[in-house]
Amino acid sequence: MFLEIYQEDIRRKLNNVWRMERKSIVTMKNYNLSLNELFRKLPVYFDEITADDLVAYCLTIDGITKRDLQITMIRAIYRIYLGITLDWKLFPYARRKKKIQPRFTTDEVQRLLDHTSNQKHKLLILIQFAAGLRVGELVILKKCDLYKEQGCLFIDGEGISNDRFVPLPEDIYNHLCRYAAELKENDYLWPGQYGSHLSTRSVQEIIAESKKKAGITHSASTHGLRRGYATESVRAGAHLLALRDILGHSDVRTTEIYTSTNIAFLKEQFNPARELKIA
Repeated sequence: MFLEIYQEDIRRKLNNVWRMERKSIVTMKNYNLSLNELFRKLPVYFDEITADDLVAYCLTIDGITKRDLQITMIRAIYRIYLGITLDWKLFPYARRKKKIQPRFTTDEVQRLLDHTSNQKHKLLILIQFAAGLRVGELVILKKCDLYKEQGCLFIDGEGISNDRFVPLPEDIYNHLCRYAAELKENDYLWPGQYGSHLSTRSVQEIIAESKKKAGITHSASTHGLRRGYATESVRAGAHLLALRDILGHSDVRTTEIYTSTNIAFLKEQFNPARELKIA
């Protein structure tokens, strides 16, 4: 009985903090499912458990993602409920396998545009690709973020990334300005319900529907537009430091990860051994 009250108090306090941190509905749902799992498999008072017990428990969880989410929950309980910050280094690190992240090529983006009938949706897809935006940055764009003299968008990183200005091709920027001028009684470029902006989930559904119509079968979604912008820019000769600023990265090494290229492009690069012969 006392343990149930204790766990419910933890749940209430964590959820209040997550709401204040503006976690998405999907994130909070996943967090609470993970919290339920933790309470079921580790029914203890957390101020009495040892670090060795926590590590032993985490090592029993199958799957890196599940295990990392459970570690996140444990650290959240200690940080938010007990006021103790547990270091990630406390838990043995399981190396992740690197996966090739799917992305859209310029040709595929054109196919998306050709198979999207809604003009607003077309422009939304085009702007995310042309500016290399995160979907969260895309949906909160406002009319006041258009800097007409410079032909740039102002991107509010909202504490997640760097605030920055992103230039757009002149024709695309002018098209966006004409679209913005026609919007009535709404500050957001992509209005949603109740005076707010379009949700990221809605953008994902728009991309999924356009992909289906265009016959694109790989798993790239909204983030594939951002990665595609980065990769195609590098292939065309863009400087990594410029891309770092446009993408809003603090470290150019992150930009390098985003711009990983395909095998065909790598094969086009100069190899000093090309003219060597074996007798």
